Amino acid sequence: MGVMRFRFVFIVSLIISLVTFSYKANATHISGADFYYTHLGGLTYQVTLVVYGDCGGSAFPSLASSSPEVQVFNNNTLFQTISLGIQPGSGIEVTPVCPSQINNTKCTNVNNIIPGIKKYIYSDIITLNTTSANWRFLFTGFMGNNTNAGRSNSITNLATASTITNLEATLNNTFATNSSPTFTVLPTPFFCINKPSNYNLGSVDIENDSLFFALVPGLTTGGVNVSYAPPYTAATPLSSTAGTFSFSSSTGQLNFTPNITQISLVVQRVYEYRNGLLIGTSMREMNFIVFNNCNNNPPVGNITGVSSNATQLSSSSLFICQQQPAPLTFNINPSDLDGDKISIIPSGLPNGMTANIVGNNTTNPSISFTWNTTNVAPGTYIFFLTFQDDGCPLSSKQTIAYTIIIRPKPNAPVITTNAPLCQGQTLSMSAQTSSTGTASYAWTGPNNFSNTTASFTIPNVGLSNAGSYSAVATINACTSNPTSINVVVNPTPPVLSTTNVALCQTPGSLTLSINHLAIYTLKFYATATGGVGTITAPVINTSVPGTFTYYVSQLSAAGCESARVPVTVTVTPKPPVPIAVNTTYCQLLVNPSISYNVTPLSGYSLNWYTVATGGSALSSTPTINLGVPGTTNFYVSQSLNGGCESDRVMVSNTVYPTPPSLIVNNINVCQFANVVPISITPSVGCTLQWYTTATGGTPSTITPTYTSAVPFSITYYVSQINSNNCESPRVPLTISVTAIPSAPVTTNLTYCQFQNATALTAPTATGNTLLWYVGTSTVGSAIAPIPNTNVVGTTTYYVSQVSGGNCEGPKSMILVTVNATPPAPTASNLSYCLNAASTPITLTFQPGNSLLWYSSATGGVGNANTPIVNTAIPGTITYYASQITPFGCESNRTNFTVTVYPIPPKPIVSNLNLCQGQAASPLSAQGIPGATIYWYNFPIAANGTTTAPIPSTTNLGITTYYVNQAVGNNCLGPIDTLRVTVNPSPIASIIAQGPVQFCQGDSTILIANTGANFTYQWYNNGIAIPGATSNIYIAKTSGTYTIRITNTSNCTTTSNAIVVTVFIVNTNITTSGPLSFCSGGSVTFTAAILQNATYQWYYNGAPMLNGYTNTITVNASGVYKVLITDSYGCSSFSNTYTVTVLANPSVYVIPKDSIQICEGASFKLSAKANIPCTFQWYLNNGIIPGATDSVYFASQSGIYTVQASSSFGCKGISSPFKLIVVPLPTIDLPNDTTIFAGDQIEIIAQTTNSISILWTPSSYLSCINCYTTYSRPEVPITYTATVANELNCLSSDTIRINLKCNDQFVFIPNVFSPNADDNNDVFYPRSGFKTKINFMKIYNRWGQLIFENYNFTSNDPLSGWDGTFKNSYSDAGLYSYIIQATCFDGSLLLYNGDVTMLR
Repeated sequence: MGVMRFRFVFIVSLIISLVTFSYKANATHISGADFYYTHLGGLTYQVTLVVYGDCGGSAFPSLASSSPEVQVFNNNTLFQTISLGIQPGSGIEVTPVCPSQINNTKCTNVNNIIPGIKKYIYSDIITLNTTSANWRFLFTGFMGNNTNAGRSNSITNLATASTITNLEATLNNTFATNSSPTFTVLPTPFFCINKPSNYNLGSVDIENDSLFFALVPGLTTGGVNVSYAPPYTAATPLSSTAGTFSFSSSTGQLNFTPNITQISLVVQRVYEYRNGLLIGTSMREMNFIVFNNCNNNPPVGNITGVSSNATQLSSSSLFICQQQPAPLTFNINPSDLDGDKISIIPSGLPNGMTANIVGNNTTNPSISFTWNTTNVAPGTYIFFLTFQDDGCPLSSKQTIAYTIIIRPKPNAPVITTNAPLCQGQTLSMSAQTSSTGTASYAWTGPNNFSNTTASFTIPNVGLSNAGSYSAVATINACTSNPTSINVVVNPTPPVLSTTNVALCQTPGSLTLSINHLAIYTLKFYATATGGVGTITAPVINTSVPGTFTYYVSQLSAAGCESARVPVTVTVTPKPPVPIAVNTTYCQLLVNPSISYNVTPLSGYSLNWYTVATGGSALSSTPTINLGVPGTTNFYVSQSLNGGCESDRVMVSNTVYPTPPSLIVNNINVCQFANVVPISITPSVGCTLQWYTTATGGTPSTITPTYTSAVPFSITYYVSQINSNNCESPRVPLTISVTAIPSAPVTTNLTYCQFQNATALTAPTATGNTLLWYVGTSTVGSAIAPIPNTNVVGTTTYYVSQVSGGNCEGPKSMILVTVNATPPAPTASNLSYCLNAASTPITLTFQPGNSLLWYSSATGGVGNANTPIVNTAIPGTITYYASQITPFGCESNRTNFTVTVYPIPPKPIVSNLNLCQGQAASPLSAQGIPGATIYWYNFPIAANGTTTAPIPSTTNLGITTYYVNQAVGNNCLGPIDTLRVTVNPSPIASIIAQGPVQFCQGDSTILIANTGANFTYQWYNNGIAIPGATSNIYIAKTSGTYTIRITNTSNCTTTSNAIVVTVFIVNTNITTSGPLSFCSGGSVTFTAAILQNATYQWYYNGAPMLNGYTNTITVNASGVYKVLITDSYGCSSFSNTYTVTVLANPSVYVIPKDSIQICEGASFKLSAKANIPCTFQWYLNNGIIPGATDSVYFASQSGIYTVQASSSFGCKGISSPFKLIVVPLPTIDLPNDTTIFAGDQIEIIAQTTNSISILWTPSSYLSCINCYTTYSRPEVPITYTATVANELNCLSSDTIRINLKCNDQFVFIPNVFSPNADDNNDVFYPRSGFKTKINFMKIYNRWGQLIFENYNFTSNDPLSGWDGTFKNSYSDAGLYSYIIQATCFDGSLLLYNGDVTMLR
């Protein structure tokens, strides 16, 4: 009710506002107008005037037949005057009121209060005679029919009370054709005082020209400016609250909050610029009407939910950078302070943008946008949303322009650098983009490098500084694609990690060999500094003990030399052999290992071998395996501090076999049973040894004996011994004698038949089990039996105890007796009438048993007393009873009901009024549920019938009937009466005053007889005619007519029938096709062929010459109909048919000139049409499947054209465009290959049609723009060679150079000295490459693992061995290593050998 009251107050207030506003439109009829033109082709244009007519204006009716005058000037010279014709779609009301008030505007009734606006469209086609920069189209205000386009005489902001509307459009077609932008938004002329308002033309230009908007003076007679009443001006035409008026020249958005009631003339001119030149203007003017006492708040909508790849600038604008891969998305969720429903109307969406509206015409609609801007050119794009609520009587409509700015993406920067360079030099790099604007830069590089300056340097570069560097440029928050360059830092060879060489004295000489990478060359010196080096390794005389020092460095292929390191060579004398002793042992099956006993000289360590000469030393001292019989020989030598080694000496050991353990079975017998003898057989050549303990004690060769007379348990231990005095392990033998158990104690049991029984039980001694027997069975069971209670009688069971698993005692007997259970007693349900005498309850049950009574089906305590029925209380009671035997066995309970029925009341009846002669139905009476109805001829409850009587309507008068109802045990209720009255029926007849056959449009009068207080209802073909309730009816249509007359007794009679025939001319028209068709088409109208009929066709209301047949074919726009006269002389017009002939679109391709592109590339072709169209592209006159956008990316040579199709199917074809595709140059590189690290490879590019080549990356290459180049890569690398032809068409190919490793890929030092002098303190693997070391393990001379590390990188001292073990310094000497590395190709390299640690 609150909402309805608000709307009522709002409507009343608005009417008061309109009355007090004094909207005087009685002498004028123009509220606004649009004026623009459309290019049709060549010099032909369509000029259009849209008039928004004031339905209350005195000359408003003339708009439907007006022919506005337009003068066309070239400079100031009149070229031609044309009259515009009215167009389809004219006369539509556009007043912004709610649906319930649409019939209350002046467009419905000129006397209504609410103003009304209708839209009229006029246009004509003109062909100009030349191109000119100064074409001007002027609407003079003359509308034809001796009327002018007069503005309202109540306009607030004009100095003159009444003026004639003039409008102007201009055209500059000297360098391009042009169509005016389309105003996609209907004007909203009604606003509320003090309510924020928004207004926009919704201008969309098909050529995507730049639009500029301006508020300009209105024009009047002669095209001169109107005068504004101060303080109003053309630029500030509205009275508004301070600070609320704003106008955007870039979008045409007008925002304001009106502060007084007013009718203000607002005029906008739209300027079109193409490539900076003005090519045309168009105009719209509109009266802004501001009402008082209307409180409808307009809906508004702001941009929200902008996708992360864009930035919101304001509530109605955002920007996104060019070429974003993800689409732009955002939402607009309009709201209305009044909670009104809102409709959203989008217009002018940029090409490719999609909009999805959810919940339109609800209180919470939303519109979401998606636009893939990847290939959209930079620029400013504007679209419009119109929000209209359902406020009443005035609906608020707001049109808001939304701006999307696509900022250009900067060109990728060009990078300059001084790379490649050597390790330790200074790297210089700079970036510069060719795009205009202030740019910032961002660099990324190896090892998380970053920099934000255009140029930078890195001093003292290392290998970690090598790699790919990328730079991007950012201008105006948009970032370019990255430019990358590979920086090569040639490494300085690493300082050799040398180890001093320890040699044993031996005849001959040895050339000094130092492990290093094959890619480097060793250089030897006699001094630490200075001097001249040689690449020839020195030769060492090993026959003379002594110490010699050399200095060595390594040189890369690039000529970089590492620092020198010293190498000391020591020749040590050979030591004496150790003293060894041979041994013998018995075989041991537990802890069988024992070490050889050989003692070296003081300060010496032993070396063990499996052969007398050659072979490798064992990693640890060998052990004697006492678990395997036989003789084993080893060879042992000794060396001083892991250094020089003595000759070898043999050590022999013999192990004798030990007998196997005996297999015995424990003995277990029952008390007094026969004794089982002890029998064990030893192995051949062995004797038994008996013990009383598991270990220790004195053995005996005599087998033990025992007796079963007394229960006991004892354990003996036995082994066997052979001739070598080697004894087997002892095994236990247990002998047990088990006692016989006593008979169990039992109790007899009694059950009723079918009673649930449980398993039998008997007590047992701890550790014993029971055996059960049934009857005379001799087979016992460990499972206790469950007595069967289904059979009456006694069953005998027996039970015994068993101990020790199989020693059974005497049996005990158990008797189980089952007594019979009786069936449930038999009973029948009983019923009584209320207060009737009750009888005792009787049940049927077995003699000798007794009854038990219960109040429920289960549970409770039975009662032996029979219950007595109480008939004084109506209702139903359920009783339960069982029978029980003298043994206490009780049956199931039986149940039965006793019902006491109440005396029923009188049935419900209604007296009847029937009409004489009326067909009657059987009488009816409503009883209680379940009751039986009885009918009587007299008021006595005797001889009743259940068949309801049917009253007779033959005689007038009253008849009385009698009725009652019965329930339950025929319990009858009191009698009631029903009276039937038979009333008289009226007489009904009709006659026709006039002929009953006539033409459509004529009629005849039908008259019925009359009577006192009669009521009437006429029928046609048996269907009641609404409102035909008098005795006279004028029949105008065919049919069978009757009348139904009803008297005061509500008795009705239907009259005789009269048949009326109306001759109807068949004016059905068939058309050969659509009424809207393209220029050059036609449509045929065909009227029905009637016998002896005549035809006359009309065009725009005038008879057509030669239009006398039933069919015509037309090809001109206009309104058509036909007048048909049939053989009866009846004439009728058909419906009118409006034919619209549509112009074919004009389309052209941008660019117009031929283009050459590279093979594999594509070229953007754009189609432009003078009207909204769909497109189909053609290549060499053949259709291109799927090419239906306004833009097509062409990639094949040939002639391209595009066909434009308007929404009505009209088609136009463009001029041809020629595209030439130039073949790409070819290039072929050798197949991918693999070389050894450090080798050089020649790469030759085979090409055709190329003029230049560029190799990337430049790393390790001898030339980057030669067709033949050389590379000595230090890492696996892929090269790309790109060739170009004269048009800079590019082709490329790649070659992958993989590296494989030889034995010298990883350098393992053979000596190190952890003496804290920062020189060769750590043992670790070296490599000229960054190589993964999977593991490194170090063993001492005894084969003990003393160091290990996993998964580290070569050249890392922190991952190596520092000569310690368990945080203590290890002794100087020789240590063994195993190292596994992973090569470039994933293969595994295993290195093992010795390293000497010096202290």
